[in-house]
Amino acid sequence: MAEDDACMDAATLLSLRPAKRAALRTARQRLTQARGPVFLAQCAALTEPLPRTLRQWAVPLSTAAVPLLLVAVLSHGLLMGWHAVLFMWAPSLGLPLERGSGDTLVWRSLDVGPVVGGPLALAVAALVALAVFTASLWMPPRQRRWRHGLWALCALQAVAVGLAAWRPDLLPASPTAYLSTLLHAGLFGMLSLPVLLALGLSGLTMRWPTRLACIVAVLVYVAFLMPHKVLLLALLLQWLPLVWAPLLLVWMGVVVDLLVFVGLFAALSVRADLWPPDDGAHGPHGHRFPR
Repeated sequence: MAEDDACMDAATLLSLRPAKRAALRTARQRLTQARGPVFLAQCAALTEPLPRTLRQWAVPLSTAAVPLLLVAVLSHGLLMGWHAVLFMWAPSLGLPLERGSGDTLVWRSLDVGPVVGGPLALAVAALVALAVFTASLWMPPRQRRWRHGLWALCALQAVAVGLAAWRPDLLPASPTAYLSTLLHAGLFGMLSLPVLLALGLSGLTMRWPTRLACIVAVLVYVAFLMPHKVLLLALLLQWLPLVWAPLLLVWMGVVVDLLVFVGLFAALSVRADLWPPDDGAHGPHGHRFPR
């Protein structure tokens, strides 16, 4: 009897409680994420400490001031240039886009164009959102961030279907409302890019002119990408009911911009060893930070 009690106590001590199992699972997930290529590349490139004091914050913010002022001054010209690209490609792509009064866009032949959607279109959109949500439940725990992102997109599509079914007047009746929203959202995103890039590049050993050149190059790339995203959205809205428009707007706006920003920043971090180091990137004992 005593031996059985001793075996039960040993088994109890060796068995993990639910809290311990959850802690080990969380630690394993964080270790897997930390071993990712993007995270390792950024950690290897961050050879300078990130800004903490007010004086350290002033350096990257001053770097962002020049491109931020440039984007603010050229904002109207950027918008007009994007409109010119849209109108240049619209006839070739068969898009019924026309120039309206001022800075507005006009979707020609709206009476035969896309509508919010009938009962069949709403049912298909609801079933697709439900199918994606159900499929995401089988995703492994280490991909919970992707699962939560899919849940958010499914919730957005469900709200759009509900509004289209009960209050269609709350949804814009023209695709140009979504196109203009995407254009202006891209313009505001370009205003935030210099600050985000300046803070991120402050942890890399590169000189001030190199950081400024990287920020300007990323802004030029985003400015070139914006009208082509809008053209793709216009092509999709030409064939799909407008019940898909809110989801497409978020996907091609926030989601694509975030992926582009992470990809460009990761590329700059990987190539950090090729940039000329900053003269002040030394450790506390006079030697350089390890590369």
